[in-house]
Amino acid sequence: MDAATPELLVVWPEPELYVERLSASFPGVRVRGAVDWASAPADLAGTTILLSHGRGLNAELLARMPKLAWLQVLMSGTEHLADVRAARPGLLITSCSGIHGPQMAESALLHMLSLSRLAVLLPSVRAERVWAAAAEMTALERKTVVIVGTGTSGLRLARVCRALDMTVWAVTRTPREIEGVERCFGRDELLSAVAEADYAVLAMPVQDDTRGLFGREVFTAMKPTAFLVNIARGAVVDEPALIEALRAGEIAGAGLDVFEVEPLPAESPLWEMQNVFLTPHIAGRSDRYNEQALGVATHNLVHYLAGEPDQLRNVVAG
Repeated sequence: MDAATPELLVVWPEPELYVERLSASFPGVRVRGAVDWASAPADLAGTTILLSHGRGLNAELLARMPKLAWLQVLMSGTEHLADVRAARPGLLITSCSGIHGPQMAESALLHMLSLSRLAVLLPSVRAERVWAAAAEMTALERKTVVIVGTGTSGLRLARVCRALDMTVWAVTRTPREIEGVERCFGRDELLSAVAEADYAVLAMPVQDDTRGLFGREVFTAMKPTAFLVNIARGAVVDEPALIEALRAGEIAGAGLDVFEVEPLPAESPLWEMQNVFLTPHIAGRSDRYNEQALGVATHNLVHYLAGEPDQLRNVVAG
């Protein structure tokens, strides 16, 4: 390859699709792939573009890629890249934010239905071979869901909930009229919104002003019949306060896909709570995920190579 040829490295658990498609679509780019950093090519000196989740990327690896100018993160969150930014301040970073709407909305619905239809109790019923309902089940119809976060996932969930004849409210940083949302509250009105919620669903990113947002004050404001569903990030919930609220009966239960510490430690009391439905951080996964991420990466690569930085999607502010 010519010295001026762009070199793109894909470090991802399933790099084959990216290497195949990008090689075919961009014959002037040298594309290589690896499932992790341990199996990455020894010679990284010419790498100018990196497609990866960014985990494991450190100062030592960056030093081996002195020409790296752009990191396309193949996921939405980039909060784990603070050390990368510190080591390479000028590095352009883009994310795949916005591709997760369908699967995130479906996952939130899974948690809501599992709580309302008591699916969390079904394994013990099956193990004991008891042909009876464990307790009274409820319907989502006519319940009020408060969706905290109005990005792609939150808006998709709003449409799903409206189809189930739920009352849909939203909490967002910038209150506005949103199709399918009956009331839109500002972040400073959070307590008023959750006080009326049957389900409070968290779908916002973790930022300085959302870290620990759902804590003691919020749980106290919620109804004892209300449920919390978190498909966002574990850090937006004060987990000890949540456990205390669940034990005290201040809220009826929780559906959790994300946690403060992952994997969730074996000693966590959340494992044993029968009013908690757990999934292992899978809300954003889908059989279409790689196709979704590849769409963003391809769009950005077209405009990056054309020298059109203003056309890039999801540029992460420094």
